[in-house]
Amino acid sequence: MPTGPVYEGAAWPLAHKLFLLSFLMIFVGMALVMAASILNFANISGGVIFLIGPIPIILGAGQNWLGAIAIAAILTIFAILFFLLFLRKESR
Repeated sequence: MPTGPVYEGAAWPLAHKLFLLSFLMIFVGMALVMAASILNFANISGGVIFLIGPIPIILGAGQNWLGAIAIAAILTIFAILFFLLFLRKESR
């Protein structure tokens, strides 16, 4: 006999499904970029910005790394503003 609650046919909440879908999309995208760079189908440039607290760590590679870093910086600023906007709405 089960001692806890039994959920027959329990479905995952929408948030869990969206998280899993987004994680799989990111994983497939990274795998495609890695495969293209290994097989040398294209000249790939990229940039990334890691924010560890207030300290940004900026990495870039390829021929157009400066443009990739600029796009990453703009997206990072938008993400921080978006976060602060929703943080302000939640505190009201």
